[in-house]
Amino acid sequence: MPHGGGFARHRLRSREAGQLYAAWRGATAAVRQRLLAEPQLFLKTQRQHEKSPAAPAMVELSRDLEVVIAMVRRANRRLRGATWNWIFRNAPDAGPDPSALED
Repeated sequence: MPHGGGFARHRLRSREAGQLYAAWRGATAAVRQRLLAEPQLFLKTQRQHEKSPAAPAMVELSRDLEVVIAMVRRANRRLRGATWNWIFRNAPDAGPDPSALED
């Protein structure tokens, strides 16, 4: 990390230095320059991000989406079974009954 000595004047904790280094390694050249020029701004946004819990609406939405996913999976299983039953009722030469194959 070039110009790493410039961070010394900011008196960073080792955790903060690690955060900056990780961000610097994955950044573009322009972002690297910003990190070097204003490391405290980056660290301030990191602290704010850590403190802000997930919004209650987002937690509720996440739970709703989990319920929807479970319902779609259940409907898909039922559809698969219904499709096989329909095929074997309407096309007797299609092969063995899948329920006979399950043990």
